[in-house]
Amino acid sequence: MKHYFFYFIILLITASALLPITEESMRNSLWLGIFDKESSIDTIEFEKIGYHDIPRELNIRGVMVEALRWEDRGGKSYILVLSQTGIFPVTVKLKLDNKKIKIGDRAELNVYLFNARNKTARYKKVWSLYDFQDCSHMYIYAGFIRNSLTITDIDNNNIPEITFIYTKSCRPDETTPARKKLFLYEGKTKYAIRGNTVFQPTDLSSDPTGYKIGKKLQNNKVLKTFALQRWNSFQVDEFMKFRYD
Repeated sequence: MKHYFFYFIILLITASALLPITEESMRNSLWLGIFDKESSIDTIEFEKIGYHDIPRELNIRGVMVEALRWEDRGGKSYILVLSQTGIFPVTVKLKLDNKKIKIGDRAELNVYLFNARNKTARYKKVWSLYDFQDCSHMYIYAGFIRNSLTITDIDNNNIPEITFIYTKSCRPDETTPARKKLFLYEGKTKYAIRGNTVFQPTDLSSDPTGYKIGKKLQNNKVLKTFALQRWNSFQVDEFMKFRYD
């Protein structure tokens, strides 16, 4: 009898491993330590939440790598979600025989900010960001840098700044730089720094060719100083630190 029970367990495990991966199974939480709480506002209590804490009416694509909920001084509730899809195949359908063929791979990432009058009210989207990387026969990646997410109020105007950094790449080896992007949202206003990763620490603040600062950020000295400090804090390319094998 024990032998039959043993074989039944093995069969059950094997069958579960063969189950198809559904959209629902992709929408879970994979904690990657994106949030830098120590560099964020210390007067706000941030609550880390999981996929099942997200209201059902909010459409989140990909695997959640960070999700936070907090309230402002007026009691308004916010939910911030960062997600990645990992690598998935891109296919096209042929007109002649209606067959699908793979033409490459893609990796996507998303950031969503929602708010509501309070925790129990219906949440609405404030803004969202989407980016992706297409690639074929090379190393592909699109994802956030660990500890790069901060929520601050540098200019003390009671409007939090949400800052995060991510990289994306389609490269043949670990010696080729990846694209690196920093975005800072204050309300619905988006500020940006764009450039490349490096493999040795350098003083990028003295090298204007190392990155490009967006026009809006150029005109805001306080936020520009903070954004550059965050940019320089994550200089070295760790080559697909959150690699999906």
